[in-house]
Amino acid sequence: MADGSVTLNLDDATLARLEGAARCLGVSPHDYAEAVLANALSNWDAAEDLRRLAEDDRTGESVSVEEAFAHLRREIAERRARRA
Repeated sequence: MADGSVTLNLDDATLARLEGAARCLGVSPHDYAEAVLANALSNWDAAEDLRRLAEDDRTGESVSVEEAFAHLRREIAERRARRA
């Protein structure tokens, strides 16, 4: 890994999704995976995640997966509407 490369072993379904998404964007699966990982890591704030976990533990309040995905779907729809 000293050369900056990494090998990912993906199951067939994940690989097919990666290839499909890359094809839709007109880029290689490698370039798409690289961009997705870079974006995910640039938006990841471990300190904030730990703060939220501590708050959830303290209060016993949290957001269900269903609520989180519903929020994500609304955000995506709003972004798409702004681009249209």
